[in-house]
Formats: sequence, structure tokens, C-alpha cells
Amino acid sequence: MPFGFRNAPATFQRLMDMFCRNLPATTYLDDIIVLSLTFDQHLLDLETAFLKLKDYKLLTNSSKFHFACSRVREQNACTTLKNYLISPPILSQADFTKPFLLWTDASNYALGAVLLQGPGLKGTIEYVSRLLNSDERNYSTTEQEALAVFWELIKFRGYIEGSKITVASDHQPLKWLMKLKSLFGMLVCLALQLQSFNLNLEYIPGKSNAIADMLSRLDFDREMHSCEENTVSTDFPASSPMETLEEQLKDEDLLKIIHCFENDDKEVNHASWL
Repeated sequence: MPFGFRNAPATFQRLMDMFCRNLPATTYLDDIIVLSLTFDQHLLDLETAFLKLKDYKLLTNSSKFHFACSRVREQNACTTLKNYLISPPILSQADFTKPFLLWTDASNYALGAVLLQGPGLKGTIEYVSRLLNSDERNYSTTEQEALAVFWELIKFRGYIEGSKITVASDHQPLKWLMKLKSLFGMLVCLALQLQSFNLNLEYIPGKSNAIADMLSRLDFDREMHSCEENTVSTDFPASSPMETLEEQLKDEDLLKIIHCFENDDKEVNHASWL
């Protein structure tokens, strides 16, 4: 397999997957591990593997062989990674038979939240955060906290649709958001949107909402741009097909391709173009 081709790794891996079919072995590119339960079975498996290598006309480097190993050299690193995957903080699978809990918070430049089930962080399902845009930064504190609740409920809608959810915030006025009749402005819109969820708003002290508080404190020095501000519009002058062809003939790389199609020269080494 020559170096430099874009699809070379995928093509080679596909070949090795075909090679390992019906073999007690696993492979990643040019690394092959033959797995056996006993030493005698290992010898038979190795014989089968070598015969298949011969059938596939694959060459090996004998200096890299390691026979009859009870463990690989990188076993400790692999075990460490596995332990990290099962050690807190880790994400859990949502259980739709249980109620959800949403910790939420807002600062004057960002929103943050944690969706979880069960006690502590052992049942954490997902973390989210985002920066406020220039208009949202002008909201009042209560409006920003209500916006955080609304945005995060929409974000987690796939989890919580139709389920009971408790929203915990360290902003106590939110507790009365769904009960007050004298709301106005943005709060009216947010309260109406929240009515589509089966939620219960609760107040928790700030020290108990540390994770959501941390997520709501993104780097406020990061410059924000809207899509419209980053849009670049370029007008291309109209050109005739002959003008386009003339410009293509001036390009050395395109000229080689045109020459190849016109002459069907099979002796040309196309790999040298890469």
C-alpha cells in the first residue's frame, strides 16, 4: 500500500477486516493479535493465520513477532483507560421510568446546566452551556435565569418530553414564575413556553449549584459573532466557456488531466501528480 493516498488507511483496514474474518484474531491496520484459550489451540490458530497470510500474499516482519504472550505491553495503559471510563464523573443512560432533575444557572454572559437522575453526580446524563448574545446580555437577572431554564429544557427535550422534571435554580424569584399573574415582557413569553413541560421549579442555595454555576462562567473575553457578520459575499465576473478553457490550459496541473483524457496515455504515472 503506497503512502500518501487519502483513502489508503481505510482501504488497508478493510483488507485486514476481511483477513480476520473467521479467525480468532483482532486487527488495527498492520497490527494483528491472535487470541486463544490454550497454548495448543494457540499453535493451531497461528498456523491458520500464517496460511491465510500466504493466501492473501501479505508479508510480515519477523522482528516484530511476539509469541505466546499472556498479556500485551500496553495492558496497563488499556486498563487505566477502562477505569477512567467507569469512574466519576461519567455520563449515565437515561431511565425514562424515573423523574429528571435539572440544575440550572445563568451569569451575565453565559448559561449552564446539568441534567441528571438520582443522588449526586452519579446519575449525570449531560452537561450543556452556551454564551449569551448581545441582546440577551441586556436582560434582567430574572429574565436571564428564566431564559436559562427555557433554553435547557428545549435542549433536553428529547429526554424529558412527557416526563416529570424538577428544575433547581439558585435564583429564588424563579420559584414563583409559574404562579404570578402580574408578569410582563420577556417573562410572560418564557412562562408561556414553560407551560408545555411537566416541571416543578425549586430553589437551592448557590453552594449546592456549583456545577451549573461553573458551566455558566465561560470565557467572557471570547468574541462573539453572528452568522450575518461573518458572511462574505463575492461577485464573480461572467465568463464564456472559451475564456474558462483558456485559463485552464494555463494551469499545469489541469493541463496534465486534460492531456490524459484526450490521449488516453496508459503509460503516464498518475501517482506522480499527488
